[in-house]
Amino acid sequence: MLDFRPNLKDNGEIHAEFRRYGTQQSHLSTLRRWILPRWGDCLLEQVKAVDVEEWLRLLPLAPKSKINIRSLFHLVYVHARRWELTDANPIELVRQSGGRKTIPRTLSAREIGLLLRQLAEPYRTMVLVAGCLGLRVSEIIGLQWGDFYWEDLNLLVKRSVVHGRIGDTKTEASQLPLPIDARLARILQEHWKRSMYRQPQDWVFASRDGRPRWQESILHRQLKPAALRAGLGRIGWHTFRHYAGRWTIPGKRRTDSPKPHYCGLWNFASTAARHSLGPRFLT
Repeated sequence: MLDFRPNLKDNGEIHAEFRRYGTQQSHLSTLRRWILPRWGDCLLEQVKAVDVEEWLRLLPLAPKSKINIRSLFHLVYVHARRWELTDANPIELVRQSGGRKTIPRTLSAREIGLLLRQLAEPYRTMVLVAGCLGLRVSEIIGLQWGDFYWEDLNLLVKRSVVHGRIGDTKTEASQLPLPIDARLARILQEHWKRSMYRQPQDWVFASRDGRPRWQESILHRQLKPAALRAGLGRIGWHTFRHYAGRWTIPGKRRTDSPKPHYCGLWNFASTAARHSLGPRFLT
């Protein structure tokens, strides 16, 4: 039978290849919420491509989410075939469009300025790092002071942190040296002066007890309320990656891409954060 019990053989053979904690948690959530309720009691041979295709069509989800569910379902059968539990993978025949229904939300420099006015430190600096560098939130949480090379104005992203668990970055490209604008470097150095934790191995955005912060807590307690006060509606951490991604040149590494969006950020920054950072944004 399709046995998706997450505790099977140390959280299941299904997840053995996913070494990143965040990926494991995401896949377990998808299994429990969507796949298990419908297919958990079926024999492997009872699952038919047409039935899965119709089930996906009726799910009240965006096409991208349905693609992710199909991919995970496919992976289940890959592992089943590996362990010779079945000879077929019906999910290979399941068709599912991956087109977007809506264009991802992208903030303008002015809107990020409105958001910054509603944020206190260290969340203001975290948003600037996200908007200027386009890092994933797990990479921002995982930054340590020793990752910065101030003389060369470079950052080497070495790890990600999810729920306090340290892991690798999502892709190898994420570990390439990332240039930092001198103005952003000065803001980070000001943050270093305010911080209680300044050693190379300390977290850049450490909590009061020196541990990594939780991204969901920051999103729900700080960013979303601040966005509502600024009149921006709903946002997420990925919103800032969309902003930075607007300036990526196709076919080139992000470390080679110019950062014209910096200019927009500095233009509003002296007003947005005048209380603590003042005109340093522009000097």
